[in-house]
Amino acid sequence: MEEIPGYEERHRARPGLTGLAQVYAPRDLPRRHKFKFDLLYIKKQTFWLDLKLIGLSFWITLRGKWEHRGRKF
Repeated sequence: MEEIPGYEERHRARPGLTGLAQVYAPRDLPRRHKFKFDLLYIKKQTFWLDLKLIGLSFWITLRGKWEHRGRKF
């Protein structure tokens, strides 16, 4: 935990169905970089951001773009 700055903060966040890394990051992005998306989410978390992520997740799923590299929407 001490090797990665902010790791403890990430564990204080409640797990969810989707997040910034799931929607915006490429699938093959290393975990260390996905962690930065989690920290950004913790800092910017709002009800409206959650609604936007849920909506985008449904949109990406309906279009079948989860495995697609590049823009998903």
